[in-house]
Amino acid sequence: MGSAAAGGLPASTAHDIAAPSTDAVAWFDDWMREGALPFWWEVGADHERGGFHERIDLDGRPTAEPRRLRVQARQAFVFARAGRAGWRGPWREAAAHGLDYIERRYAMPGGLYRGLCDESGDGLDDVATTYDQAFVLLAFAEAAACGLAGADWARRADRLRDALEPRRNDRGVYREVRGQRFQSNANMHLFEAALAWTALDPASWGGFADAIGEAALGWRERSPRGSMPEVLDEAWEPARGEAGRMFEPGHQFEWAWLLDHWSSLGRGRGPNDRFTRRLFDNGVRGVDPTRGVAVNALRDDGMVLDGNARLWPQTEWLRAARRFGAPGQTDAAMGALRRYLIPDPPLWRDHLSPEGDFVVEAAPASSLYHLASAWSDLVRPRA
Repeated sequence: MGSAAAGGLPASTAHDIAAPSTDAVAWFDDWMREGALPFWWEVGADHERGGFHERIDLDGRPTAEPRRLRVQARQAFVFARAGRAGWRGPWREAAAHGLDYIERRYAMPGGLYRGLCDESGDGLDDVATTYDQAFVLLAFAEAAACGLAGADWARRADRLRDALEPRRNDRGVYREVRGQRFQSNANMHLFEAALAWTALDPASWGGFADAIGEAALGWRERSPRGSMPEVLDEAWEPARGEAGRMFEPGHQFEWAWLLDHWSSLGRGRGPNDRFTRRLFDNGVRGVDPTRGVAVNALRDDGMVLDGNARLWPQTEWLRAARRFGAPGQTDAAMGALRRYLIPDPPLWRDHLSPEGDFVVEAAPASSLYHLASAWSDLVRPRA
């Protein structure tokens, strides 16, 4: 695969890549190219008012509910990424549809983007969370990487980065404006967006990414079990009490993948850093052997805090297992993921209960970002 800067997908590291079986990859590839991507453009986009619907019920009908910024940005990212993966559908139109809607309905004076609009596009919540801004930066990066016309994506990203600067502390990490002030998840997605931009413009974005990556690597010395907690304090130490002991296996997989990708860009501290492998292994600790799925949350001593299993951790398990050369894990993760996917209409179940039953609910559009990321890691562009 080519480099991101050349318009291809992110390059892999020097690990021995462990792909799932050819049949499983082919099934997933067809499900994405022939099912999910066309369906989520034809049905998941609001072609009258703009933007994308939040969810689609299992009968294939969009739900009526307010629209989060993160969903609009993720969907724009998905279709731009699909173009780089060789999808022959209307990816340019779909990505531009989402990005135009974001600029028209979510942009606020000063460079930040509001978090929520109603179905008509009127603002409902002007709080601009750091988490949501990260996905706008990521969508801009993917638009730039695939050569999407219509805007100066770098200029827009620079403006948003500047607007976020007051939230940055002297450790190079960013506070959140709602809920816990310092969340590793919000910083992780800023790291993801910064890496996407670093692949395109290392001089402008490398330092941004490096500061977050170095803060994360600081856990090598401070975390004997190697897990990345969800809630931290301003000094990037675990929050006091139980909040500082909780981690999500899916986020361990994401951090491991991102830190390793950082190294593949010639930054960080080496592609085989033991800490990234420990993060991956801690994610695997969250796989329930009975159901064969990664659960939602553990405590740092291995106690299960939330035995439900959402779809998205399975996608991140698959990505990380492939990157770290773990063939048994890769096959297991692919097997877990396929349990959630529905062929007709091409939707997914989102929550598997501790008892092994899927919750009957509409499929959230936000999950397509995780699915597209895992899929694009597995496949080469199709001629």
